[in-house]
Amino acid sequence: MEMARISQRELRNDSAAVLRRVEAGEEMTVTRRGIPVARLSSATPDSDLRCVKPAVRRHRYSEFRRVRLEESTEELLAAIRDDR
Repeated sequence: MEMARISQRELRNDSAAVLRRVEAGEEMTVTRRGIPVARLSSATPDSDLRCVKPAVRRHRYSEFRRVRLEESTEELLAAIRDDR
């Protein structure tokens, strides 16, 4: 059976469907202007695709101290507009 060919545009516009097909075991060749540039195949269970640097939540913004200004935002904006 011949490997399915899809264009780069098809991959970009319908990546979810393409990845579902690949996940189901289908292999695909991605082409750019008709020239093969990549091959998509599902990852094997023994593939080492571990995340080298996992995402870390850096800040909990809800725990930041709230800043209270002496002037209202309306007053600050009026002062800025007057400077123009």
